[in-house]
Amino acid sequence: MPWSADHRTREESGEIIAVNAAKELTEALALIGVKFPSLRGDGVAGSGTAMVWLGGASAQEAFILSNWIRKRLAE
Repeated sequence: MPWSADHRTREESGEIIAVNAAKELTEALALIGVKFPSLRGDGVAGSGTAMVWLGGASAQEAFILSNWIRKRLAE
């Protein structure tokens, strides 16, 4: 039987989810002027959960993001 999207392993599906989640987060952060250079889909954890690596943000980026979150919570 030829391989198809219907025959992806749980790990392959999780990796696709992780990559898509990282892409969505990168795009959303860009809207508020924040960039995490090392943000990427990181495959699947042992529990089967799709993971995104958020490392690599500068202190300045962290402050921008935390201030943005606090402002939104105060609204």
